[in-house]
Amino acid sequence: MISMDVIPCSIGSALIEGEQRLRYADVIRPRRHAELLLEKALGRDRTELYLSAGESISVQVYDKFIEFIQRREAGEPVQYIVGWAPFFGRKFTVGDGVFIPRFETETIIEQLLFDYNKNYPHEDTIEILDLCSGCGVIGLTVAAEIANANVTLVDSSKTAIQYIKLNAGNLNVEDRVKLIQADALTEFPASWNGLYHYVLGNPPYIPVNEIHTLPPDVRNGEPRQALTDEGDGMSFYARWIHTIPPVLKEGGKLYVECGDGKASSVANVFNNAFENLIVSKDLSGMERVVEGVVRKSIQGTNLKKVNKIII
Repeated sequence: MISMDVIPCSIGSALIEGEQRLRYADVIRPRRHAELLLEKALGRDRTELYLSAGESISVQVYDKFIEFIQRREAGEPVQYIVGWAPFFGRKFTVGDGVFIPRFETETIIEQLLFDYNKNYPHEDTIEILDLCSGCGVIGLTVAAEIANANVTLVDSSKTAIQYIKLNAGNLNVEDRVKLIQADALTEFPASWNGLYHYVLGNPPYIPVNEIHTLPPDVRNGEPRQALTDEGDGMSFYARWIHTIPPVLKEGGKLYVECGDGKASSVANVFNNAFENLIVSKDLSGMERVVEGVVRKSIQGTNLKKVNKIII
């Protein structure tokens, strides 16, 4: 006699059903997304999922899984449904209203760590500024990787600031981070003048006339202000050549992410304020990160004091 608490369906069969439904809905990587959603419904990791593939699934778990599948079919990002996204070997909490981190952004971390290990391994304290922080993956990862780093994270979104605070606690780095809710296009506080060894940034760089080319779950699911500057995608870079040099120490470096095929344009903009420019490729071979050293001739300008420190 079959229990009323289970259905004649195994965990493995449910996974196949979910994959087929997502494939029919034109979801990219339907198998992986079905795995993530079933892991969430079961409360088990990927290994346990396959080890228990022949086990019967309860009605409650099956219904929850189908609910997740339906949300994904409707275009909700899988990361929002499961509540996290991977980045540099860690899990970051994400949800509706915050930008979802991508693997290509890890290139910034890799390049910065290489430079840090070369130039600052014995420095007492490293000061780092992370602009357009989103859920905090860049700045918080740096704080987790570099024990003597103090990181200031800036984002205009109150929701993003809340997720940064949550992720900082999860990574146990909250005592070395400062969060500021502010537009990264504004002037920086005078107290930052000559303070930072590194400035990092992943601004909204999708040109507004290319938004329609993004996958539906990106253009409709993620916050628009984290995707585009409502212009040509170059607004932040053009602004930062004026605001970032003063806050960097002598020899300080800037690292920014840029869109597909835009690295040369970004490097041309930065050439006005930075030297020794380097373009690095991500794992897919796309030119993704531009870095440069601040030019001494334009360093040290006094700045207006703005932006409210909230923690």
